[in-house]
Amino acid sequence: MMKPMRMSACICLALVLPSGRAGAQPAWVRAGGETREGYLTGFGASSGARALETAKVQAAADLARKVRVRIASGFRTARRSTLGVTAYDVTSSASASTDLELGGLDYAAWTGAGNKAYALALLERKSGKARAQKRRDVALTTVEARLGQAEAASKAGHTADALRAFVAARAPLVEALDQDAVASLLDDTAEANPATMRLATAEVTLDAGLREAVRAPAHTLEEAVEQLAAQLAGQGLGTKARILVAPLGPWGAGFASPFGHALAERLEHRLAAAGPGTLVGDVMVRGTHLAEGAQLRLALIARARSGRAVASAEAWLPVDAVPGALALEPQNGGLARADEKLLEPRPPAEGGLSIALSSSRGPTGIALRSRQRYKLLVSTNRPAWVRLVYHLADGKHVVMEQAWKVPGGPAVVYPTELEAAPPFGVEHIQAVAFSDRPLPLAT
Repeated sequence: MMKPMRMSACICLALVLPSGRAGAQPAWVRAGGETREGYLTGFGASSGARALETAKVQAAADLARKVRVRIASGFRTARRSTLGVTAYDVTSSASASTDLELGGLDYAAWTGAGNKAYALALLERKSGKARAQKRRDVALTTVEARLGQAEAASKAGHTADALRAFVAARAPLVEALDQDAVASLLDDTAEANPATMRLATAEVTLDAGLREAVRAPAHTLEEAVEQLAAQLAGQGLGTKARILVAPLGPWGAGFASPFGHALAERLEHRLAAAGPGTLVGDVMVRGTHLAEGAQLRLALIARARSGRAVASAEAWLPVDAVPGALALEPQNGGLARADEKLLEPRPPAEGGLSIALSSSRGPTGIALRSRQRYKLLVSTNRPAWVRLVYHLADGKHVVMEQAWKVPGGPAVVYPTELEAAPPFGVEHIQAVAFSDRPLPLAT
């Protein structure tokens, strides 16, 4: 059973935590954040042990959420056509990933009585854009070099070498797309960027090259898993890393399918039996499946904790080879897509009220079996009233809380533990924050 929790997606950030100073309470503390010319900002508050460090982490997460939501909402999107083929929009491509790697954050911090601390994370547009463009250009250079290697191998008739080079180009391409999206978000001009056009060309070239190189589809799900595992292992993924494979979902959807759950479980088990590899630390593997005619395309991307793409894999499986019990859509897939569109998060105003929703089993896209229990975690950047609405798989809506008072700052655990129960399918929990106590919804 899937129960994605609606929230603004988190982004991994590289943090520098300078010390804070006590003094007169700044206006941004009283307001729960502020807008600064030339900057993107995020607000955080905490109390108790290590309050200042925790407040800065929360401020960075608040800023990260704003960046992700703006990118996911299509901020400054534009369709680009290259070589007569419309490539994926760069912003949209980046929004399909879960994490972004950012750096260079500055902080304003203030500590008050009772071990309370407040932080304002600051990302300067000009320097942030320059950093993102530099990272994009480094990754793009790698992509173009590997595409050149793939082209040379193809001309020489070395199909296996060409496939390895194409696969090796995918991770740096995703990194380049991510950083180009961040640079576009931070750019105050509308100037065309040659690097962005090079990216679109590389994306089209890689897509076409992989289609040509991966000619022979797998015959069974187990064979497809073997192909994916071999590609990931060939890029250093093995038992030295702590690997988690998230269930795959239909392309463009924020939820997984029964087929995606089965594939993820088998792939994680197969990687656990692989060699040691060269990658270490936490690695999250996410992916999607897309039916193209009679074939099902499987695409994976692996990311380190920092958000950096470190490996990728792709395989094809005939649609009629998918086991009958493993549907490519959950039973309420159409309704789930409608709910996703309706509940799509909007970019919060700078210095405005913001809210984040997570769970004890993860932030979003979590999979539950019957009778499994979990807890909700809610945080706002300042004191607020929160309304919680449960969107059930059968289309019904249950108001869990009309007006729940939360203090702002650290995440608060919702007092009632929840349990997975029928009807099963994709479900959402919606959280809305209000500065003043809202009027109750009719039930």
